[in-house]
Amino acid sequence: MKAAEIIRAAELDGLLIELDDDGRLTVAGGQQARDQWRFELVSQKAEIVGCLKQLAQKSQKALAQAYHQHHFACPICIAAGQGYGLRCGVGMTLWANYQNQI
Repeated sequence: MKAAEIIRAAELDGLLIELDDDGRLTVAGGQQARDQWRFELVSQKAEIVGCLKQLAQKSQKALAQAYHQHHFACPICIAAGQGYGLRCGVGMTLWANYQNQI
């Protein structure tokens, strides 16, 4: 099984597979599911970590793209980016989501 398939299948069994802030693999969920998936997760750990990092990068790019698309079309957010006031409600939400992914 490929890393992406393992992640999807394990999540269907109730596991949450993520990277922590230090880039380490974390697995949360019921003990039975963790025991069931232990061999696959351990034997494919490097590939799973690589897959999760790629997904995170794609997510960051999508959030950045959404923010920039709004920002450069919104005079309020353009002014805020130059230090004049605050972003609009939509811009602030997009900015916060983008910053939380960095």
